[in-house]
Amino acid sequence: MRRIAHAGARSALIATLAFGWIAMFAGGASAHALLVPQKAVPPAGSTLQKAPSEIVATFTEPPDPGLSHLHVLNSSGQQVDKAPTEAVSGKPLELKLPLPSLPNGTYTVTWQTVSKVDGHVAADSYAFGVGVAPPATPSGGAPVVKTPSPSVLSVVGKWGLYAGVSVLFAAGAVSLLVFGGAVPGGRRTVIIAWVVLLVGYVLMVVAERSTLGISLGTLLGSEAGRPLVDLGVAILVAGAAVIAYIVRPSRAVLGVLAALAAIVMLERVLGGHAAATQTFRWFNVGDQWIHILAVGTWIGGLVLLLIHVLRGGGGSQVRRFSTLAGFALAVVAVSGVFRAVDELGGWTEWGRLIHTSFGITLSLKIALFIVLVALGAWNRYVNVPRVAPEEALVPPEPSRVGAHSAPIAGGSGDGEPRTSLGARMRPLRAVVTAELVIAAGIFGLTGVLTGLPPAASAANPTTAPPAHIAVTGHDFATTVRVQLTATPGLVGQNAFRASVMDYDTGNPVPATDVSLQFSLPSQPEASSTLELKKTAPGIWSATGTNLSIEGAWNVSVLVQEATTSATVPLRVQTRTIPPKVTSIPGSNGTPTIFTNTFANGDQIQTYLDPGSVGVNQLHITAFDPQGNELGLKSCSAKATGPGGTKDLRTKRFDEPNVPKDKRGHFVANTQLTGGTWSLTVTASALDGTLLVAKFTQTIG
Repeated sequence: MRRIAHAGARSALIATLAFGWIAMFAGGASAHALLVPQKAVPPAGSTLQKAPSEIVATFTEPPDPGLSHLHVLNSSGQQVDKAPTEAVSGKPLELKLPLPSLPNGTYTVTWQTVSKVDGHVAADSYAFGVGVAPPATPSGGAPVVKTPSPSVLSVVGKWGLYAGVSVLFAAGAVSLLVFGGAVPGGRRTVIIAWVVLLVGYVLMVVAERSTLGISLGTLLGSEAGRPLVDLGVAILVAGAAVIAYIVRPSRAVLGVLAALAAIVMLERVLGGHAAATQTFRWFNVGDQWIHILAVGTWIGGLVLLLIHVLRGGGGSQVRRFSTLAGFALAVVAVSGVFRAVDELGGWTEWGRLIHTSFGITLSLKIALFIVLVALGAWNRYVNVPRVAPEEALVPPEPSRVGAHSAPIAGGSGDGEPRTSLGARMRPLRAVVTAELVIAAGIFGLTGVLTGLPPAASAANPTTAPPAHIAVTGHDFATTVRVQLTATPGLVGQNAFRASVMDYDTGNPVPATDVSLQFSLPSQPEASSTLELKKTAPGIWSATGTNLSIEGAWNVSVLVQEATTSATVPLRVQTRTIPPKVTSIPGSNGTPTIFTNTFANGDQIQTYLDPGSVGVNQLHITAFDPQGNELGLKSCSAKATGPGGTKDLRTKRFDEPNVPKDKRGHFVANTQLTGGTWSLTVTASALDGTLLVAKFTQTIG
């Protein structure tokens, strides 16, 4: 028994380490309630001649209107929508957002959804333009949507949920079919299984509330929280059957317990991926339910079998369970294939097993399943015949329902000497223990899988790599070097990637935490912090809208190690979309007028008067998208041509009818020689927006 205890402890340690590895290294994936860019109104990446009156977004799963929202930001990062996000009547996949009148410019639609089906959160953004072309999205038109990686708490909770309900179901069904109505381990087995189930459920709910960042009451009162409430009710009802079994064990109570455990499994399926499918929904739900029932019979039954053999049970029950497990295994395999095809996106999409986080996790689960099949086959054809070479399949009549079979004094309970049967049982116990260790890993992987979206929704095609900005720096003590990239580097949503390396060796720094602190000198209120997540050794990443205003940002990279920390200061200048330049040729003595139209709809009009060799006056006027004069805080200009570059001295144009601080008209005098001149104007609007206009003109 001491060897068995030591082996069990080692197995538990291995299972814990494997489970922890699974929980820590499961990566994020694309969203569950995923935006369908082609069905968005206006479409992602579109250019409109007239501003829309509302945003209509269509998702791959029904979003919870109470927990999901849409917002629209202008190019300065300011929210322009005023009304709340609404559900679209009769269209559960759609949300809409009423909009006020929008001027010409580029706009970013940010969205966050909580799936009504499985409660998972997703967030991303896309751009459209009114009167001007929007910037390219980070994936060239198909936004790469990110969701939080499954948390350790969530995976642990789901592990407990699946393990507990499997043993609880087996305590009812397998005990009736294999052990003659006697639950190996008796009441203790049933109680422990239900407690593990309940604790797993509580941890899962707490993890969901933490991920969404809302109160428990808000979560459970929402449509997305309804599957959790239904699941909790089913668990409590199953608890009543557990109490009934404790008070009066009987075959009838075991049948009820198995049925209620099966209902718990069904409620879990109705809150998972299978119920989120829009086609063949009930087939997928039924297939998933049958799959979980077969897993409960097989894995939960293994737990009962191990208890049975550890307590000196006979070989007839072992043979009966081996036969039952064979049928359950076949059902698991067939139903699992159908679920895999649905979640991968079709019979031809097996390549997604290695190209998506969901697929890789599923591949690991399949690999462990194959190992389990091999171990089960070894038991079935090698160990079971040794234990019960010619056992009858008639179940024994237990002396008392609810207790394990009482062995005959000095024997095994099957008429054989205990020492002989015990020796033959030893290999069986070892293999069953190994099976349970691997099954624990499978339950852990299942917990990760249910926190990831199916590969079918995660497989968004991408095009050419997006443009980005990259800056490099080091801390004051020259111990840490950081390269930070922001993609696409425009105002709004960006994907940040920090490479954190040792300054001298170039090796990854073993950091425990990396965060970015953003500040804009011209607007201190725009300061923010973004926590990064480790995605590879020395690589930390996250997505955020922290670069919300155009300008030069101070970014401090805080690198926290086990005992020390370092701060790396960086300066990030957001990229700008080149303005559209148009010109109106002069005639009859009037100058040629150049207009630079920016992504937000602002304009700068410039002209040289008279536009000939000699003294010229440069006129600079800023306009907002409505055509009104746009107030400027400052304006500078320079001219590059024959002989080099020279700065031009600008001053405000005298406009008596316009307050001085709101004037957007500047002038500058300059002497120009014959040749081609390039002029650059840099203006700062009252709201801090930086406008850089350029035009080229041939003089003489």
